[in-house]
Amino acid sequence: MKKIFTILAVIASVFAIIFSVLPISNLAIIPAVAALIFGLIAFYLSKKQEKLKKPFSFRFS
Repeated sequence: MKKIFTILAVIASVFAIIFSVLPISNLAIIPAVAALIFGLIAFYLSKKQEKLKKPFSFRFS
């Protein structure tokens, strides 16, 4: 479920960027708000799962 909302947020943000450079830039606010909402839902779902994931550890030798 988290992946679906993350993908929807990315798609909506791409549409917001595309609309912002077109002459119909007034419509760019709609996908931008949708991307923000989808991103917040994905963030909430990831916190709800409480899976402990270790961050990437990089080793420099």
